[in-house]
Amino acid sequence: MRPETHRAVGFRLRPMVDYGRWDEMSRSIEAQEQAELEQEREERRLRYELKRREEAIKYKEKYGVDPPKSSCCGFASNPEQLLKESKQKHTHKDNCCSSPSSETLLSEKNLKKMRAAHATREDGNRLFREGDFETALAVYDRGVLIINGMYGLDDEQYEEMNQLEAVLNLNMAAVYLKTNKFAQVISQCRMVRDSFVL
Repeated sequence: MRPETHRAVGFRLRPMVDYGRWDEMSRSIEAQEQAELEQEREERRLRYELKRREEAIKYKEKYGVDPPKSSCCGFASNPEQLLKESKQKHTHKDNCCSSPSSETLLSEKNLKKMRAAHATREDGNRLFREGDFETALAVYDRGVLIINGMYGLDDEQYEEMNQLEAVLNLNMAAVYLKTNKFAQVISQCRMVRDSFVL
């Protein structure tokens, strides 16, 4: 028995639509877009790492020492001050080196990460206004990574970081919009929408 290929509608026969084909095409397109997005992220990460290495070489040439291992959001705001602080001798006042409780250590780390996440938003916004969309995107992405690496937050901090992550994702969507990457715009906006669905 042959499968039905036409359906009678009124006096004419109309072909039946195979929606399974459309689903396959949709999944194929989504998989292709996801692969392109992953490739773009990897390329962006490699460019960022190359830029960081170049900055480290310039820093070492200028100041004669290796750059500090970490800073608030990957960018040193005042290298001279960092160099001065790194050369100062530590004077063990007020039992500063005694081992603090892990809870205190975690809360301090979270506060530093929160400041760093807010700094990525500010730095990214400045870069966006200057028209450096690629670097702004990397900075916003860095902020999202910082937020996703936080744990042990109280309810208020969690809500604040959740809202900041949404803002960073929307800022990334704005960068994609400026660079005419509309599939990524939709993807970023969906992430924000899905994070606030109750």
